[in-house]
Amino acid sequence: MFKLGEMISYPMYGVGRIEAIEEKEIRGKVDTYYVLCFRSEGERVMLPVRRAEAANLRPLIDLETAREVLEFLGTDHNEREFANWNRRYRFHLDKLKSGDIFEVASVFKSLCVRKKSRGLSSGERVMFDSARGFLTDELAAVFGRTSDETMERIMACIEQ
Repeated sequence: MFKLGEMISYPMYGVGRIEAIEEKEIRGKVDTYYVLCFRSEGERVMLPVRRAEAANLRPLIDLETAREVLEFLGTDHNEREFANWNRRYRFHLDKLKSGDIFEVASVFKSLCVRKKSRGLSSGERVMFDSARGFLTDELAAVFGRTSDETMERIMACIEQ
Protein backbone atom coordinates (compact mmCIF):
# COMPACT_ATOMS: atom_id res chain seq x y z
CA MET A 1 0.00 0.00 0.00
CA PHE A 2 1.23 3.48 -0.84
CA LYS A 3 1.45 6.24 1.73
CA LEU A 4 -0.15 9.66 1.72
CA GLY A 5 2.12 12.14 -0.09
CA GLU A 6 4.15 9.45 -1.86
CA MET A 7 5.22 10.13 -5.44
CA ILE A 8 4.07 7.49 -7.92
CA SER A 9 4.15 6.63 -11.60
CA TYR A 10 0.90 5.57 -13.24
CA PRO A 11 1.07 4.32 -16.84
CA MET A 12 -0.60 6.59 -19.36
CA TYR A 13 -0.96 9.35 -16.74
CA GLY A 14 2.62 9.98 -15.62
CA VAL A 15 4.09 11.17 -12.34
CA GLY A 16 1.72 11.99 -9.53
CA ARG A 17 1.33 12.12 -5.81
CA ILE A 18 -0.99 10.23 -3.45
CA GLU A 19 -3.07 13.21 -2.41
CA ALA A 20 -5.51 11.26 -0.24
CA ILE A 21 -6.60 7.76 0.67
CA GLU A 22 -10.38 7.72 1.06
CA GLU A 23 -13.22 5.31 1.54
CA LYS A 24 -16.06 5.98 -0.88
CA GLU A 25 -19.34 4.33 -1.58
CA ILE A 26 -19.94 3.96 -5.29
CA ARG A 27 -22.95 2.04 -6.60
CA GLY A 28 -23.64 0.70 -3.14
CA LYS A 29 -20.14 -0.71 -2.65
CA VAL A 30 -17.65 0.79 -0.20
CA ASP A 31 -14.04 0.70 -1.35
CA THR A 32 -10.76 2.40 -0.45
CA TYR A 33 -9.36 4.70 -3.14
CA TYR A 34 -6.12 6.46 -3.82
CA VAL A 35 -6.72 10.03 -4.90
CA LEU A 36 -3.89 10.79 -7.31
CA CYS A 37 -2.89 14.26 -8.43
CA PHE A 38 -0.66 14.47 -11.50
CA ARG A 39 2.18 16.93 -11.99
CA SER A 40 1.77 17.74 -15.65
CA GLU A 41 -1.91 18.60 -15.85
CA GLY A 42 -2.96 18.93 -12.22
CA GLU A 43 -5.46 16.20 -13.08
CA ARG A 44 -6.99 14.14 -10.26
CA VAL A 45 -7.82 10.45 -10.55
CA MET A 46 -9.36 8.03 -8.10
CA LEU A 47 -8.04 4.47 -8.25
CA PRO A 48 -9.30 1.63 -6.04
CA VAL A 49 -6.45 0.46 -3.80
CA ARG A 50 -7.23 -3.15 -4.74
CA ARG A 51 -6.61 -2.31 -8.43
CA ALA A 52 -3.29 -0.48 -7.95
CA GLU A 53 -1.09 -3.47 -8.75
CA ALA A 54 -3.11 -4.53 -11.81
CA ALA A 55 -2.98 -0.91 -13.04
CA ASN A 56 0.84 -1.00 -12.74
CA LEU A 57 0.90 1.85 -10.22
CA ARG A 58 4.41 2.01 -8.80
CA PRO A 59 6.74 4.23 -6.78
CA LEU A 60 9.12 6.46 -8.70
CA ILE A 61 12.40 4.89 -9.70
CA ASP A 62 15.47 5.56 -7.58
CA LEU A 63 18.45 7.70 -8.58
CA GLU A 64 20.56 4.72 -9.66
CA THR A 65 17.80 3.42 -11.95
CA ALA A 66 17.38 6.91 -13.41
CA ARG A 67 21.08 6.92 -14.29
CA GLU A 68 20.70 3.47 -15.88
CA VAL A 69 17.82 4.78 -18.00
CA LEU A 70 20.05 7.58 -19.31
CA GLU A 71 22.76 5.03 -20.11
CA PHE A 72 20.19 2.87 -21.90
CA LEU A 73 19.11 5.84 -24.00
CA GLY A 74 22.73 6.25 -25.12
CA THR A 75 23.03 2.68 -26.41
CA ASP A 76 22.50 1.64 -30.02
CA HIS A 77 18.93 1.16 -31.14
CA ASN A 78 18.36 -2.48 -32.01
CA GLU A 79 14.67 -3.01 -31.41
CA ARG A 80 12.43 -5.10 -33.61
CA GLU A 81 10.84 -2.89 -36.25
CA PHE A 82 7.41 -3.62 -37.68
CA ALA A 83 6.74 -2.47 -41.23
CA ASN A 84 3.01 -2.27 -40.51
CA TRP A 85 2.28 0.96 -38.63
CA ASN A 86 -0.67 -0.59 -36.79
CA ARG A 87 1.45 -3.43 -35.36
CA ARG A 88 4.21 -0.99 -34.46
CA TYR A 89 1.70 1.28 -32.72
CA ARG A 90 0.17 -1.58 -30.66
CA PHE A 91 3.65 -2.87 -29.77
CA HIS A 92 4.67 0.54 -28.47
CA LEU A 93 1.35 1.12 -26.71
CA ASP A 94 1.73 -2.16 -24.79
CA LYS A 95 5.17 -1.01 -23.67
CA LEU A 96 3.81 2.34 -22.45
CA LYS A 97 0.97 0.63 -20.58
CA SER A 98 3.45 -1.66 -18.79
CA GLY A 99 4.66 1.26 -16.71
CA ASP A 100 8.24 -0.01 -16.86
CA ILE A 101 10.54 2.99 -17.23
CA PHE A 102 12.91 1.07 -19.52
CA GLU A 103 10.00 0.14 -21.81
CA VAL A 104 8.93 3.79 -21.93
CA ALA A 105 12.54 4.77 -22.72
CA SER A 106 12.61 2.10 -25.43
CA VAL A 107 9.48 3.51 -27.08
CA PHE A 108 10.89 7.02 -26.94
CA LYS A 109 14.24 5.94 -28.38
CA SER A 110 12.60 3.88 -31.12
CA LEU A 111 10.32 6.73 -32.17
CA CYS A 112 13.25 9.19 -32.09
CA VAL A 113 15.12 6.97 -34.54
CA ARG A 114 12.05 6.54 -36.74
CA LYS A 115 11.30 10.28 -36.65
CA LYS A 116 14.80 11.08 -37.93
CA SER A 117 14.85 8.41 -40.62
CA ARG A 118 11.30 8.17 -41.99
CA GLY A 119 9.04 10.47 -40.04
CA LEU A 120 6.12 9.57 -37.81
CA SER A 121 2.45 8.99 -38.54
CA SER A 122 0.03 11.23 -36.65
CA GLY A 123 -0.66 8.46 -34.11
CA GLU A 124 3.05 7.89 -33.61
CA ARG A 125 3.60 11.63 -33.07
CA VAL A 126 1.05 11.56 -30.25
CA MET A 127 2.70 8.45 -28.81
CA PHE A 128 6.14 10.07 -29.13
CA ASP A 129 4.92 13.11 -27.20
CA SER A 130 3.38 10.86 -24.52
CA ALA A 131 6.53 8.76 -24.13
CA ARG A 132 8.66 11.93 -23.98
CA GLY A 133 6.37 13.40 -21.33
CA PHE A 134 6.28 10.26 -19.16
CA LEU A 135 10.04 9.81 -19.38
CA THR A 136 10.88 13.46 -18.79
CA ASP A 137 8.44 13.87 -15.89
CA GLU A 138 9.76 10.88 -13.98
CA LEU A 139 13.44 11.62 -14.55
CA ALA A 140 12.92 15.30 -13.69
CA ALA A 141 11.21 14.34 -10.43
CA VAL A 142 13.99 11.89 -9.53
CA PHE A 143 16.85 14.24 -10.45
CA GLY A 144 15.13 17.30 -8.98
CA ARG A 145 15.47 19.20 -12.27
CA THR A 146 13.07 21.03 -14.56
CA SER A 147 11.49 19.23 -17.51
CA ASP A 148 13.53 21.35 -19.94
CA GLU A 149 16.83 20.53 -18.23
CA THR A 150 15.90 16.86 -18.14
CA MET A 151 14.88 16.82 -21.80
CA GLU A 152 18.23 18.35 -22.76
CA ARG A 153 19.99 15.61 -20.80
CA ILE A 154 17.88 12.89 -22.45
CA MET A 155 18.56 14.23 -25.94
CA ALA A 156 22.28 14.51 -25.21
CA CYS A 157 22.27 10.78 -24.33
CA ILE A 158 20.39 9.81 -27.49
CA GLU A 159 22.53 11.93 -29.82
CA GLN A 160 25.91 10.69 -28.58
